[in-house]
Amino acid sequence: MAAGDFYFAINATFRFLLNTYGEQALVDYWRTLGEEYYAPLSARFRDGGLEAVERYWRDFFAQEPGVDVAVTRDAAAVDIDVRDCPAIRWLRLHHREIVPNYCQHCHHVSTAIAERAGITFTRWRDLPPTLLLARPQTPNSQLRTQNYPMIGVQDFCGHYDWTFEYIRRTYGEAALAKYWAEAIAFDSQSHASELISEKGFDGMEEYWGHTLTQEEAGYALTRTPDVFRIDMHDCPSRGFLIQHGLEAYHDYCAHCMGWIGPVAQRAGFTIDHEHNHRGQCWWELRRQGSTPKPSEAREKAGAANVELRPDWKRGQHHAYGDCTQIPGAARCDAELLDS
Repeated sequence: MAAGDFYFAINATFRFLLNTYGEQALVDYWRTLGEEYYAPLSARFRDGGLEAVERYWRDFFAQEPGVDVAVTRDAAAVDIDVRDCPAIRWLRLHHREIVPNYCQHCHHVSTAIAERAGITFTRWRDLPPTLLLARPQTPNSQLRTQNYPMIGVQDFCGHYDWTFEYIRRTYGEAALAKYWAEAIAFDSQSHASELISEKGFDGMEEYWGHTLTQEEAGYALTRTPDVFRIDMHDCPSRGFLIQHGLEAYHDYCAHCMGWIGPVAQRAGFTIDHEHNHRGQCWWELRRQGSTPKPSEAREKAGAANVELRPDWKRGQHHAYGDCTQIPGAARCDAELLDS
């Protein structure tokens, strides 16, 4: 699930932390990400040596979209030569404003990973005996500031979840809500906001049809004259976390309403929604002030209605009406919670 559009969120996250809390706060985030989220990777490097380093980066870059990189190893070093950074290329291709110090994250995150693994991370100029090395082809290469191993999109959902908890514990729940409602809604997902504001239901179909297909989701879209409905049967984002046993933030699924809600409201829509924290959810978007028949979109969805799944009641449910979580609507099937 290495969706290139995830680079939008990485870039927006850096900008949010930089503009809201300053450059040192951004560096602290990068360092802590390397020390905590990537702690298992440091252990893998420490136990497996340079062979493990080489294997990881080969597999990593094989999953990043459109990368041009060479990974080589000798007795003393692993050389990582990134000739065309996929993140920078993707952001430029889609005309995104790149955070000025975007490329510095590679240095800070990779240095933290290397330090905990007992190896040294450096540029090509300084060659200690044992190192994790990133090196451009020539001293004058244009890739000089882009030649470090990077935060990628192939494990984006893991460090996205970790980022939610980092912001919450460092700056508070209100700061996390602000991050979703501003950085994700109108920076990372600015293209969604534009499509929905300009084209309404057509824009929703264009955005989610592209995005959910790119992310390899199991989903169905249903339209009536008054409602745009999404039935999510297999959320790849939540599924990634479940598959890898990751849960840094206590309510990962809340981030969807955290950014989709503000986007919809700005465009004149409201949302009813329910999720079960197990990779299934439904969404109904309609014009603000409208009151469609409760069964209209569900009936048209037919067998695609996620609520008809025998495992729909599994897990803990949160429900929303008009973009607001409904007090007392949460329910938990204890017998099915972990099944």
